[in-house]
Amino acid sequence: MVSTEPLAASPDPQPDGDPEIGVEIVEDSLVALLRHMSSARTWRRIAAGTGTDLDKARYHVLRAVAENAPVRTTELAELLGVDPSTMSRHVSVLERAQLVERVPDPVDRRASSVSITESGKRVMSRVRDARHEIISAVLEDWSPSDRAQLAPLLARLANDFSRVDRP
Repeated sequence: MVSTEPLAASPDPQPDGDPEIGVEIVEDSLVALLRHMSSARTWRRIAAGTGTDLDKARYHVLRAVAENAPVRTTELAELLGVDPSTMSRHVSVLERAQLVERVPDPVDRRASSVSITESGKRVMSRVRDARHEIISAVLEDWSPSDRAQLAPLLARLANDFSRVDRP
C-alpha cells in the first residue's frame, strides 16, 4: 500500500561538497509529488474541468501532439514509449473527438502527421487551469518568499532532468 503520510521535514542540509546531500529527500519528494499529481483522484478532478471524457493516457498523447506538432504517429509512439498500433488507436479517438487532426506530412506528402485543433488547444488550456487550481490550493499557505524560492529551483530541476534524459 502506498503511504499518504506527508514526508517528514528534515533540517536544511549544509553544503559541504558531498553530492549526495539532499538527494534522498529530493527523490522521496519527487515520488510523492508524482504519486499525487498522477493519482486517479487528481486526474478525475482535472478531467472534470475539460468538458470531455479525456482519459489520462489520451491526455498525454494530446499534450505530446501540442508540444511536437506536426508529428507522425510513429514519433508519438516513440516519445511516449507505446506500440505504434496503440498510438494509432489513441490518435483515432482524439481525431473523432476533434481534438487533433491528421495533416499531410510536410516532408513526405504520402504520409500524414498529427496536429492539435483549436478545440484540442481549448481542452489543453482547461487542463492547465485545473492543474493551476490544484497547485494554487497546495501553495495557498506558502509565503510569497517560499513560492519565489521554489519556482526557479523546481524549473531548474525539470530542465536538468531534460538535459540528463536526452539521447
